[in-house]
Amino acid sequence: MAWNKIDKEKVKTIYKQIAGTLTEKDGKLQPEIGIRGTSGHLWCYSPTLKQHIQVPRGSKAYILSEMKGDPDKVMIYCTFGEIVVIDYDEIIHTGYD
Repeated sequence: MAWNKIDKEKVKTIYKQIAGTLTEKDGKLQPEIGIRGTSGHLWCYSPTLKQHIQVPRGSKAYILSEMKGDPDKVMIYCTFGEIVVIDYDEIIHTGYD
């Protein structure tokens, strides 16, 4: 998989958005997504840790990139601080909540 490249500028923009310090020159807002479900965990691959980790269902996240060779997977930044690869079917687009 080609998940070894993470857009650092996009991650910085998301950090600023979460902190509430995003300005116009930093770029536009990133839409928020949710992880499907309300209870339990989902095992997802973390390209930064190079292992699978538990991700709580119902968590909020932001899309970092979509896999060109595998349209069913997306890389997301979870608001609890982890970057993971998840099936596209497991996310819900919530917009700018």
